[in-house]
Amino acid sequence: MLGRPVATVAKGRQWFQLELEEAFYLSNALNCLTVVGEDGSPKNPKSLGKCMKDRQSMFSMMYKAYSHLRMKNWVVGRAPG
Repeated sequence: MLGRPVATVAKGRQWFQLELEEAFYLSNALNCLTVVGEDGSPKNPKSLGKCMKDRQSMFSMMYKAYSHLRMKNWVVGRAPG
């Protein structure tokens, strides 16, 4: 997983900060991640996709490229900078 570890005070728990494309892929395509909104309720794929498009104007294009490469078993990450 390419997410960056995030320091937490909860003992025995580890948090990761994921890129939008990675979080959507894990949630929607692999169904192995639940994304929870600020109100504490889980996001469904439609509302999660809208939220991500609102945060990043090129999300749809970036996600299409990301998911294409992941389906080919590539490890996908962004270049620093």
